[in-house]
Amino acid sequence: MSIIGRTSRMAVSLAAIGLAVAGGVATAGPAGAVTPAVRTATAQVVTPHVASCDGFGSNSFSWWANCRVTSGHSRAMAACGDGNVHPGSWVGVGYWRFGIDCYPYAMQSWWIEDGS
Repeated sequence: MSIIGRTSRMAVSLAAIGLAVAGGVATAGPAGAVTPAVRTATAQVVTPHVASCDGFGSNSFSWWANCRVTSGHSRAMAACGDGNVHPGSWVGVGYWRFGIDCYPYAMQSWWIEDGS
């Protein structure tokens, strides 16, 4: 399925989240830029279409979270050590398991992307 429209991207580098950190919350900055902020409690990845996430986890190769999509379509994304950006499948409204596995390459960053 192809989603056409404006996308929102929230990226968090692995260096920023570390092993003890559970996730990040995105806040809008100047000119619609998305600025990641780090949280240490329950994982919350908030985009215009994703209300909340829980069950967050990550390791050197992958990330995963259970997220509630409340409108539109969203998908998991990751930049991997092979130089490629790997997209997950688009999902609609509901409670979904998000995640990407970069194995055998190290994961560089991850985010949730929104489509219309």
